[in-house]
Amino acid sequence: MKEPRLGDGGKSASTRRILALAGGSIIAVVILAGGCALAGASKDKEMTKISRDLVALYDEYVLYQQKREGAAFTPSNSILRVSEGHVMIDAVASGDADALRADLEALGLLQAAAFGRMVSGRLPIEAIDDLAALASLQFVRPAYAQTHSGSRRPGVLQRPAVRPLDKK
Repeated sequence: MKEPRLGDGGKSASTRRILALAGGSIIAVVILAGGCALAGASKDKEMTKISRDLVALYDEYVLYQQKREGAAFTPSNSILRVSEGHVMIDAVASGDADALRADLEALGLLQAAAFGRMVSGRLPIEAIDDLAALASLQFVRPAYAQTHSGSRRPGVLQRPAVRPLDKK
């Protein structure tokens, strides 16, 4: 029986070859996975401009259109302001708000209003997918519906219920 050489860990030549091949395969998988991660990272970077709620709304709307159901589209997120295929949005310009407003209007934005670097309006849901390509856009999110509990009318004070004092 042969004595193992120093430095080979007592492994036979065939075992060393298998380990070398396996190691090479692992390196190849890591390199390929890293390349896929880098490709996904650039897409993710573009999609960080669009809030998750808008991306989810777009996906839900696409599925609704594929089914071609007769009922009006109703999103699962009830605080989104959606009507007639449009969603209310608040968009932040990466620079000039007028340039962003023009870009959004080209995508179909209705009732556009701008203040500072913010542009708001009603965007067609199907245009959400095109937002990531806008260089003038820094970030966009839905303009959420505000809900209030109780009366919030100006000038009306809310007082706790008063119990009459017991007479003794």
